[in-house]
Amino acid sequence: MSKINNNFSNYSSWHYRSKLLPVVYPDKTQPMGVHEEALLKEYELVQNGFFTDPDDQSNWFYHRWLMGRGEQVQEGNCIVVSRLDNSAIISFTKHIQVGNHADIHFEVNGSKLDHLTWHNADRSPFFSTMWITYDLCLPKSQECSIKATLIENNSEVCSLYLHLGDTDDSKSASSLTSTGSSRFSQELSALKSETLQQELQSILELMEIETDNKWVMLTIVLLMKALDPIKYEADIMTSLDKLEALDFKRINYYKDLKSKFIIENILDVAAGSIVSSVDLKEKGLTKLYHTELLPLVTVLDLTNNQLRDIQHFNYLQSLTELKLCGNYIESCEGLQHLPKLEKLFLRNNRLSSPLNFHQLQSCPRLKYLNISENPICENENLIEGLRELLNNVEITFKSL
Repeated sequence: MSKINNNFSNYSSWHYRSKLLPVVYPDKTQPMGVHEEALLKEYELVQNGFFTDPDDQSNWFYHRWLMGRGEQVQEGNCIVVSRLDNSAIISFTKHIQVGNHADIHFEVNGSKLDHLTWHNADRSPFFSTMWITYDLCLPKSQECSIKATLIENNSEVCSLYLHLGDTDDSKSASSLTSTGSSRFSQELSALKSETLQQELQSILELMEIETDNKWVMLTIVLLMKALDPIKYEADIMTSLDKLEALDFKRINYYKDLKSKFIIENILDVAAGSIVSSVDLKEKGLTKLYHTELLPLVTVLDLTNNQLRDIQHFNYLQSLTELKLCGNYIESCEGLQHLPKLEKLFLRNNRLSSPLNFHQLQSCPRLKYLNISENPICENENLIEGLRELLNNVEITFKSL
């Protein structure tokens, strides 16, 4: 403590303090593993550092640690079961590898189904939050009570439940319930909420003096996000826009952060309901976060955003229609193994070769593809090569 008092810029002292707190004030019931009263006192300490030298990064970094979520708890996100293709899709909050100290026990009407083969969305056995099987054999014209349990190191971790009616071809269930707080922030006690609210007011006052300080502005964003991301949504987005102009070297970081917050707010608002259609056009998104929480979405509109990376879109296993017009996409990497995708709109992107589309060969139901206003459309030989690659797909090369 004396070293911090002597020099608030002592990175090592702040770091060792973060390591010692869980040892000196342990509390495994708290997200950070530190007794809440001791943790809250740290906010007062670090606030002194803010006002002493607002440009000192070490104080702000320690504050970020104080606001951390801690270790995420393993839970089941959702389950989708279909009689039509004998499939089950299960999504978890943390990565697992089935077969490597982990297994999924699948019960129908109290009887465990053996010999199920599970794979991830890439059709591989590697670590993933989503696992799929096509080996179900469900009784037809009969009600089914389904229980899927994650087993790790021979212990039950979490379970998902689903009731399939006798006339249901498919059914889904989600554990994402509305709790009044964000699932993407740690749950706040009344005491911590009051402390963070006071912290926010203090730093807003500091902002009146340090109008161009990026650390002050970013911390305000993170405090608002922790307290109530829906209530402060407009203020958060305005502050992130200002940060893009203020700290141009990190503009992509702020754009990605904004994209992440937009998706999280949509998921928080929709918690407790099954969402099949999502409209995200013209949101300025640079990346689609949390696709592992969207396996029930059937129609997704991402028109006129700033997407370059569409990795992990193959988590969208229920998707039938995807609109990606007006982005910066150069490859279909990430769209492979979408079993229900029928229509794909890629107008006005940066696709220049048939090689950019080979992932779509693994989408068995794809019927329509729009790639007008892409560089590939300027070369007849490339167009012919794409027709040969996707010979069962209707392809539009010119704007309608």
